Amino acid sequence: MRSRALAVLATLTTATHILAAGTAANGAAMDEPVSLKPNLTPGYEARVVMEMTRKTTERLGMNPGGGAPPERTLSGTQTVGFLMKVVRSDDAGAVVTMRIDDIETTATTPRGEFRWKSTDPRTPGDNSNLALTSSRPMLGATITFTLDKDGNVVSADNGGVNMPTGDLSDYARLVVGNEEARARWSPVFAPRKRDYSVKVGEEWSLVEAMKNPPIGQFNTNMTLKVATASKNTARVEVNGNYTLVAFPEGSTLLFEVKGSKVAGQIEWDRTVGLFKSAEFDLEIELHGAAQGLPIQRRTETKIKIRREPAPTPKGE
Repeated sequence: MRSRALAVLATLTTATHILAAGTAANGAAMDEPVSLKPNLTPGYEARVVMEMTRKTTERLGMNPGGGAPPERTLSGTQTVGFLMKVVRSDDAGAVVTMRIDDIETTATTPRGEFRWKSTDPRTPGDNSNLALTSSRPMLGATITFTLDKDGNVVSADNGGVNMPTGDLSDYARLVVGNEEARARWSPVFAPRKRDYSVKVGEEWSLVEAMKNPPIGQFNTNMTLKVATASKNTARVEVNGNYTLVAFPEGSTLLFEVKGSKVAGQIEWDRTVGLFKSAEFDLEIELHGAAQGLPIQRRTETKIKIRREPAPTPKGE
């Protein structure tokens, strides 16, 4: 019974969406329009780096002696380097690919501490290195994003990555999970949908959904605002929370959200028409039960993203 409950617990993921960072000097006038329309020119390439820190605290079952049940903690960091390329862009939308070129992962779990970097040489202990077994399947994978004409990411396809299982499976899903990637990158590629022109101080709402059966559908409910703008950049602030609804409709929710936070900011590069950097601070606490055992899970995730020039091909 306990192993089955742990299996359900392992499927819990938090939908994260990126909200970026940066401070724009020389603020624009309140009535000056700012365009947040993404300039997705076919053939455009850039290196994108995502840095993540994550801590998960789990409580499963009850303490036979009374009081709080024992805790189980997992924490770690992960840095992933992507090659971003605009494959297609027209009046119907765009296609953008993100190829994973390098990964570095560190993790502390109940089984010990683990570390792996994609440039490390192979060793006899590779199969017991949880940082390696959770990260290596992602190396070289390409995520293909399809955007509609309004800037929504309507689909993400990881090309059939063999998703790992175990303590660090969440780390892989947060990077290459189709639902997770679609929901996370949609507000980064286009923080404002459809009508891209906004004024400094103007607020709007955005909801990104991530389906995660049998847990349900996580909705990230965001309020965005252009806080400051200059000739070259605009800073979009984001605040919000998570809600969980039944998916498929009519099913019974196994968990409820006891508390959550979505906070961050996006620095928009007005000279290029793309995000320059992004960062967000995410928290969610879930309470529920599986196989008759109470479950509590609190996850704190911090993500930073930055866009850099594409690397020069070797030999040039």
